[in-house]
Amino acid sequence: MAVCFLLGCIGFAICAMQAWHLTGTLWRAYLVGYLSWWAVAIGGAGLAALGNLTGGRWAEAGRPCYVAAMQTIPILAVLFIPLAFGLPHIYPWANASAEHDFGFSEAKAAYLSAPFFLVRSASYFLIWIVIVRWLSVVSQFNRRPAGNERMRRTGAISLVVLVPTATFAAFDWAMSLEPAWYSSIYGAIITAGGVVAVQSLAIISTALAPRIRRPTPPTGDARAGHLYDDENSIYGDFGNLQLAFVMMWTYFSFSQFLIIWYGNLPTEVTWYQRRLDNGWQYLALAIVFFCFVFPFASLLSRERKRSIGQLAVVAAVIFSAYGLNMYWTLVPAFRSLKRAELVAYVAAMFGFGGIWMAIYFFSLSRMRIERPPTANEG
Repeated sequence: MAVCFLLGCIGFAICAMQAWHLTGTLWRAYLVGYLSWWAVAIGGAGLAALGNLTGGRWAEAGRPCYVAAMQTIPILAVLFIPLAFGLPHIYPWANASAEHDFGFSEAKAAYLSAPFFLVRSASYFLIWIVIVRWLSVVSQFNRRPAGNERMRRTGAISLVVLVPTATFAAFDWAMSLEPAWYSSIYGAIITAGGVVAVQSLAIISTALAPRIRRPTPPTGDARAGHLYDDENSIYGDFGNLQLAFVMMWTYFSFSQFLIIWYGNLPTEVTWYQRRLDNGWQYLALAIVFFCFVFPFASLLSRERKRSIGQLAVVAAVIFSAYGLNMYWTLVPAFRSLKRAELVAYVAAMFGFGGIWMAIYFFSLSRMRIERPPTANEG
């Protein structure tokens, strides 16, 4: 935790040194770092709710990690407050008449107004904090099958609320960086990326978890020890789930690209033009490889999915690729980028990441996380 916090402070220091004389860049870097880790936290809330609803070994094993990730949301609510003072430096619509300068309708201009933007943001966090508290109270960590009616009900209601609020938050905070552009699937892409990232983090955390004694099944509960019937099968569940999430994320991203490419409308293709030119195309190719090709090929192997060490390596690559994708998605929205600005954005992502990971590991340390023994450890 201390190392993560130190790395976070170093990241923020580098960001400040690179863009100290560029006030607008500092605000924008703050937003880039913030959104990159907000998506991971909201992904944790989504998987915690989904696990409570459906049950399964993956939900039981990963629940401490998902809950620890979502419990950073109240801290993120506090860290959002500075952004309220920097809106004119971040969003084009915040320092212009959206109706006249962008040709928006009266309704869209009213929607993209600073007061309404802040009211919506406050509402999102209020809803999420209530959900986080509710999920934290009802979620059980005794690794029993999740057949609890209260857990299922909480998971169902939480998902119904989380999906639209997270989608609109992605529209407000990220998509409105380019207010003339719109994609109905954009929110799904951002939140799916967060789900992939938090599942990768759960795999890595499980790999790092200390080996502890197997729990003794309670008397009369023949199912309580079912996680250990096949000692490595839980890792296979994690790998299969990660493969499904990667394919879902890829499907959303490719669907957006295909529809915009086929439509070929000037108001839509400009988003990709900025991200497939001036060197960004090379980062796009790296994202295609590390976000889909490598994970897909790696996670097809049954043996690799059932080895926590190999699975953790794949998860680490996916987690890093998620960061590249967020950088590629957000940073090109800011025009005329200088080298110092590009470095500042990277440093801000690391700065926020260090602080976020320190909070995450602190929350995780207060929970019980178990790693099943491998066959060799017997």
